[in-house]
Amino acid sequence: MHKFEPHMDLRSNMRAEYTEDSVWPTFTDIMTVVLMIFMFTMVAVLLTNTDLARQLMAATAEKEESDKRLGESINTLQIMSARISTLEENIEKKKMEIILMEDSARVLEKGLEEKDLALARREEDLAAMHEAVAMSESRVAESLAKLKQAEKATLEQIATLQQAHRRQIAQMEEERNRTLQLLAKEADSRIKELDTRLEAALATLKDKEQAVVAMKNKEERLELALARQRRDYTTLEDKYNKLIGPARSSLDKTVVGVRYSKEGGQYVILFKDAGSEKYEPVTRKELHNRLDWLKSQIGDKLYVKVVIPEDSNLSYNEAWTFTNTILTKYDYYYQSK
Repeated sequence: MHKFEPHMDLRSNMRAEYTEDSVWPTFTDIMTVVLMIFMFTMVAVLLTNTDLARQLMAATAEKEESDKRLGESINTLQIMSARISTLEENIEKKKMEIILMEDSARVLEKGLEEKDLALARREEDLAAMHEAVAMSESRVAESLAKLKQAEKATLEQIATLQQAHRRQIAQMEEERNRTLQLLAKEADSRIKELDTRLEAALATLKDKEQAVVAMKNKEERLELALARQRRDYTTLEDKYNKLIGPARSSLDKTVVGVRYSKEGGQYVILFKDAGSEKYEPVTRKELHNRLDWLKSQIGDKLYVKVVIPEDSNLSYNEAWTFTNTILTKYDYYYQSK
C-alpha cells in the first residue's frame, strides 16, 4: 500500500497530529472535492435547464401569439373579400345606371334629329311658297310691261290721229284707265289671295309642326318616365332585398362569371367556371346547361356574377332582362326567396 507523506492539516477542528501513516484523511479530502464538483455541476445543469425552460416558454408564447395573429389576418382577409364582392355589385349597379342614362341620351338625340328634319321640311315649304310668290310677281310685272307697251302704242296712234280723233282718243283714254284700274284691282286681289293662301299654309304647317313636336315631347317624356320607373323598381328591389334578407355575398360560395354583350348585332355570351381565370364563348343553351349542372351539384352555394361591359351595345331592357333571368333561375340569393 502506498504511504502518504505527513502534511500540515489546516482544519480548525484538528485536535492532534497524526503520528502514523494513514490514508483516511486523504480519502476524505478527495470525496469532499468530488462532492463539491458534483454540486457545482448540478447547480450549473439546473441553471442551464432553467434558462432552456424559459426560452421554451417564450418560444411557445410567441408561437401562440403568431397563431392568433394569423387567425386575425385570415378573418380580416375574409371580411375584405366580402367587402370587395359588395363593391363589385355596386359597380355593376352603377354601370347599369350609366347604360340607362345612355339610352335616355339616345332618345333625346333621336328627338332632336327628327325635329331638325321637320325644320328642314318647313324651310323647303317656305322656299316653295316664296318661289310661287316670285313667279306671281314676275307675271304681274310682265302684264304691266305689256300694258305700258300697249299704252305707248296707243299714245303714238293718238299723236298721229289727235286732231281727227279727239273724241275717240278721249274714249280710248277712259277705256285705258278703266282697263288699268281693273288690271290693278285684279293684280291686288291676286296678290292678296296668294298672301292669304301663304299665311294659311304657314299656319297649317306651324300647327302640324307643333303637333309633331308635342307628340315627340310626349313620347320622350313617356320613355324617360318608363326608364325612371325601371330604375326606381331596381332601386326598390335592392332596398327590399336588403330589408328582408342578408346582403348578397360571395363568401363561402362557388363563384362563376357570365359576360353579356352585343357585337355586330349578334349577342355574345362568355362564361368563366369556378377556379378558372379565363372566359370562354358559349351559346345560350350551353350556358343554361352548365348552370343547371352546377346548381344540381352545389345547390345553394352557387354565386353567379353577371358582368355587363361598358361598351356592351346593349339597351337597358336587354341588360336587365338577361341579368334578372340568370340570377332568378340559378343564383343562391334569389333561390332562397
